[in-house]
Amino acid sequence: MLVGDSVGMVLHGLPSTLGVTLDMMILHGKAVRRGLKRALMVVDMPFGSYEEGPGQAFRNAARVMAETGCAAIKIEGGEAMAQTIHFLAARGVPVMAHVGLTPQAVNTFGGYPVQGWGEDGERIRRDAKAVAQAGAFSVVLEKVP
Repeated sequence: MLVGDSVGMVLHGLPSTLGVTLDMMILHGKAVRRGLKRALMVVDMPFGSYEEGPGQAFRNAARVMAETGCAAIKIEGGEAMAQTIHFLAARGVPVMAHVGLTPQAVNTFGGYPVQGWGEDGERIRRDAKAVAQAGAFSVVLEKVP
């Protein structure tokens, strides 16, 4: 069960996921946890909660896991996040990685276009391999051909 930061758009009427906060993800994670019996629960790390570096990512991931009871967290980004994923995995934080169209990069992409057409496909492959080698237990590939 993925508790996604898309909750900001779906339930809170935000124009993108960028306005979602760590507290919002924890609130929704707790609500989902109360309804689950057996499913693996993963909670999205919102924009700005992990990009600064591995230390910030660990502090916030530990808080999300402790307060929601989730089994793993999800972060967006490929090669650029590999060091952070490795740091988290080495400290017992299971990480689901997310590459391809990463909604937190909506302003960089200029919207929500398909990623990986033509030569850009090689970037997606490199990103997926980098996060897998860094220790991600799974990889979300979004909006790729």
